[in-house]
Amino acid sequence: MDSVNPKLIWDDELNALRGNYNVFFNMAVAMLLEALTCVGAYLLFKFTSLGSLIIIIMLFIFLMILNTVSYFLCSYKATANIDKLSV
Repeated sequence: MDSVNPKLIWDDELNALRGNYNVFFNMAVAMLLEALTCVGAYLLFKFTSLGSLIIIIMLFIFLMILNTVSYFLCSYKATANIDKLSV
């Protein structure tokens, strides 16, 4: 995740973490996606006649698809960004 804007020059290990907002932005996006997923599941449960087991199975499938897509997207983008930095 730090391949887009890595902080490569620092004096010691502590300065590598100070002022590095990449982790904050990644966590904010993850929290937003999880909140949207929870709200969607709640609305499905509240306004449809689907059982909770069906909704749990749907959530599991959705999260597995999201996990697979994010894995391939991050691995492709990170590799491309690292290649771009090293050239």
